[in-house]
Amino acid sequence: MDAINLTSARIRSVPGTVCILIVVGFAMNALSQPQQPDRSVESAEKPEKERLKKRYLEDADVEIERLESGKVKLGNIKIAPGKKRITFPAQINQVRGPIECLIVTEEGRVHESVLRTKIRPLHLQLALYLLGLDNGTRLPAEEHKGTQGDLVNLDILWQTEEGEPRSLPIERWVLDTRTEKRMECIGWVFVGSPVVEGTFLADRQGNVALVWSVGATVLDIPDPESDNDMVFEAKAPAKGPDEIGREIQVRVTPVKENNSE
Repeated sequence: MDAINLTSARIRSVPGTVCILIVVGFAMNALSQPQQPDRSVESAEKPEKERLKKRYLEDADVEIERLESGKVKLGNIKIAPGKKRITFPAQINQVRGPIECLIVTEEGRVHESVLRTKIRPLHLQLALYLLGLDNGTRLPAEEHKGTQGDLVNLDILWQTEEGEPRSLPIERWVLDTRTEKRMECIGWVFVGSPVVEGTFLADRQGNVALVWSVGATVLDIPDPESDNDMVFEAKAPAKGPDEIGREIQVRVTPVKENNSE
């Protein structure tokens, strides 16, 4: 409880967990102790970003469970604050052919996506905020007005028939038709979804991560040519799961954290 800085909350005990129903927001960097932002004054450099971030957190009506393992559960998403890591369940959805999306929900473009999942995009956005990440523009500042959102790595986790854990970057399931090679691992941008008339648009459109930058989403691709929907195709790797419907886990980690190790 002490690691989550709530301004107002109702707390109820559940065996093995503490469930917290958010009534008013919690600090953006609550699960990573350092660099707590000053909520009393909006940043002069990023007033709109800070305003939107506060709005998402303050308007969210979600349950957070603190598990015995030390992880935090937000819907179907698990957060390991000490390791700066997020994981959530998904299924292999497409292993060949053109794609517009990387990860979608049932409300999304499931006919053109590598993975499908049952998480809420809103929950992923909140989880990224909880790790202290900032959303922003898709492309770097020199190419696009504003500050680029933080980059994250996405990995697919699974187990072999013998029960041994395996993982590969999600880019290994994507073919770049410009080079006829696997997509380069350059990270995925935390762009964040807008809220319109009280609706979190990524929830409505079913987008979690895109390779064709059209639609509201939480994560997008930092490729200047992603306005072309024919650039990327699904192509499962030889040493990874390629069965449609195969249950896997997606791991999300900040690129800057990985680079600093």
